[in-house]
Amino acid sequence: MIYEAMKWLVEWLTSSYKCECGSSVSEKDIDIVWAAWNTVNFDIICPNCEKHWIVKSQIVLLDTNGLSEVNHSIEIIKNKLNWWKKIVQISDTEITTLSKDLKEKQIQVSDLFN
Repeated sequence: MIYEAMKWLVEWLTSSYKCECGSSVSEKDIDIVWAAWNTVNFDIICPNCEKHWIVKSQIVLLDTNGLSEVNHSIEIIKNKLNWWKKIVQISDTEITTLSKDLKEKQIQVSDLFN
């Protein structure tokens, strides 16, 4: 197990773990029961109700060489979404008014596209 990853897991548990009684835990409430290769098992003891929880975690190592391509794709998608947001949108009132005008003039929506 990579020491930095295990340290990060303990920090994450202390910052985000909540017992069902609502209590948070600190490092002294977390025991490392077993760690080998990419797996670590924690025994968490609630400081309030003293209930035990076993948390099993595995670290997955990723090849980060492809992350720049993923980030580039995400940026392209963000730009497209921002472009769509800039397009003027028709309000509900405008649609209702258009519908009434078309009915008064006896025009079908398909006639607008011919």
